[in-house]
Parts: sequence; structure tokens; C-alpha cells
Amino acid sequence: MSGPLLALLGKLEHRVRRVCIVDTPVDYAFLPDSFFSYMARNMPNLQFIYLREIDLEKINRGTTVELAEHPQLKKLIVHKCRNYEVSPII
Repeated sequence: MSGPLLALLGKLEHRVRRVCIVDTPVDYAFLPDSFFSYMARNMPNLQFIYLREIDLEKINRGTTVELAEHPQLKKLIVHKCRNYEVSPII
């Protein structure tokens, strides 16, 4: 992730409860895996993530597990996104 974005997120990470990211049209994977990993590791109060029309090609399975194990995250909504798999809950 870029320096200015990290600086901004660093100031707000304990206050963020909801994240909404929309990209239209879906044409490329503009968010790196490190962004989602950062949310999972550094935003302890995060409760809700909404992704719309995002290319999720860059997110790896380890990051998905980190998000799934986040203690406060209640919902992660993926709406009209590309390049993701849905696994059954075991």
C-alpha cells in the first residue's frame, strides 16, 4: 500500500467500524492483498465490510482466513465482484 494511505489509516484504524469500497466498472484488481490484510490485523473495531464491483483476484486465502477470524467482524458483503470463490462454512 502507498505511504499516504497507510498514514491516514494509521490515524484512524482504531476508530473504523465500517468500510465500503466500490469500483465501477470492474476492470482491474486495484486493491492489493496487503490492504485487506491490513484491515484484518490493524482495525480491531471493524464490524462491517461492503465490497461492490471489485476485482478480488489479488486476495489470497491466508488473508481470507484472517478476515474470517477477526473477532469483531460481523459481515463481509461481496456484491457483483469478480474472481472470488465461496466456500461452505464448516
